This record gives sequence, structure tokens and C-alpha cells, in this order.
Amino acid sequence: MSIYMMLPLILLLLLYILFLIIDILSHKNTRYFPWWVWIIVSCVSLPFGGIIYLLIGREK
Repeated sequence: MSIYMMLPLILLLLLYILFLIIDILSHKNTRYFPWWVWIIVSCVSLPFGGIIYLLIGREK
């Protein structure tokens, strides 16, 4: 597989991580874990960590 074929997926994942980091930093009051733990979980376990943060970790 060529790197050029994977480039859109890589860019999409980078944008997803950037969105999550900005969202977590703008909502410093998170549920269940401190904000810095949510950043680590979101970046390490793509895409499930970010989905879990958006569903249960984000304070409404």
C-alpha cells in the first residue's frame, strides 16, 4: 500500500486528535478523570478513547 493512499486517513486521524485536545482543554471540568488523563486516553486508544470521552467524559 502506498503512503499516498493512506494520507487521507492519517490527516483525518490528526484532525480528530486535534479536535479532541481542543475540546478537552476548553472544557477543563471533565467527569470521571482529570482533563490530562482524558487527553492521554484519547490519543493512545484511537478512536475509542475519544468516543468514550465525548459520550461520558465531557461535562454538559
